[in-house]
Amino acid sequence: MWLIFPSWLPLTNALQVKKVWGKKIAKHKRHLVYRKLRARITIRKANGRDPTDEETADEAARIKSKDYTSSLTWKDVVKAFERGEEVRPP
Repeated sequence: MWLIFPSWLPLTNALQVKKVWGKKIAKHKRHLVYRKLRARITIRKANGRDPTDEETADEAARIKSKDYTSSLTWKDVVKAFERGEEVRPP
């Protein structure tokens, strides 16, 4: 995802875009795809391993609740993408 930035794009703009998207993903509850993404990153951060499909579904359901709180930050999201943890092969 981060490799789509043109090489001429100033670094500060690239970082700003990553920060905006990272914040959106780290706090988003509405759409299932974002909740699952957020759930996987949260579980990896807590357990240090890839989550199972069941763990991801359970965490995504918890994220949807109104009283859910998380320590996930935009930096955690950006790092997950930069490490290739959220990049799926074609």
